[in-house]
Amino acid sequence: MQAGVFVGIDVAKARLDVAVLSPEAREGSVSLWPAVTNSEAGIAALVEQVIVLSPTLVAVEATGGYQTALVSALALVRV
Repeated sequence: MQAGVFVGIDVAKARLDVAVLSPEAREGSVSLWPAVTNSEAGIAALVEQVIVLSPTLVAVEATGGYQTALVSALALVRV
């Protein structure tokens, strides 16, 4: 079975923290991306980066509605 790319996004009111696990990563290691702002511009930039990965799974923390814009943006590009 071929391993995929998995993206986890921690959502807060002001920022999004992203962790990526890819087949190229050493076993058990995760790549942490620089945080982006939880804003229209930050979300747009993050979605562009995530699309390139063609992830198997994107997991987004549900945080009092602060995740809504991000999830909507990811759904629009079918990620």
